[in-house]
Amino acid sequence: MLVIADSLYQVTDGAFDITIKPVWDLWDFNSENPIPPDPKLLKSALDMVGFDKIYFDKEKLIKPRGMQLSLGAIAKGYIFDKASALMQEKGLSHGFINSRSSITFFGDQVHPLVYITHPRNVDATIASFRLDNRSVGTSGDYQQYFEHEGTRYHHIIDAHTGYPVEDIFSVTVIHPSAAWADGLSTALFLMPPDAAMEYITSLKDTNCVIYYLQDDAIVSLKSSGMKDLEFSENL
Repeated sequence: MLVIADSLYQVTDGAFDITIKPVWDLWDFNSENPIPPDPKLLKSALDMVGFDKIYFDKEKLIKPRGMQLSLGAIAKGYIFDKASALMQEKGLSHGFINSRSSITFFGDQVHPLVYITHPRNVDATIASFRLDNRSVGTSGDYQQYFEHEGTRYHHIIDAHTGYPVEDIFSVTVIHPSAAWADGLSTALFLMPPDAAMEYITSLKDTNCVIYYLQDDAIVSLKSSGMKDLEFSENL
């Protein structure tokens, strides 16, 4: 997980950073009446953020005293990878593991229709595609958020600013690894859509759909491989 986190930290120029936890905690999304944190507190917390301040190898991790790590963007997918591998070792020929924002399918006999939630109507879908033997990770601004004085604040925080990313609604990534699908969906959310799609095209067996705001409307950007997955969209 640390190796994946390091790679995503590099490609996002530090926007994806697992040392973001003290900043994320200030947002207190689980509170009954959350409000944006004090900018002075955010600035102070950001002083403790920086993946480049830690060192790790196979045996140890060294970090500054007081720094906190959060592997929430990767851990679920990592667990899915391990669980699906164990299932196959036990003799299961095909199946899937689903936790709504993350799904992994294993075995060549599974060809389900996978839906992408509409980012502004969570009871509806905005797109669908078919998949087999791969994993899906989705990050959206509708999963954890609150509204304050007419502004939506969601849980995907840019480690440079300490604030949520603006004008990106959701990112869905398809990858052979569930851990990578999860991590990439968050990392690409933190990048400009064009830069995110350019990076995706450099990765093998990886596809992506990004929904974002342009001219006051929801628009999408898709990798070319989505057409091979019977991709259908209803904007």
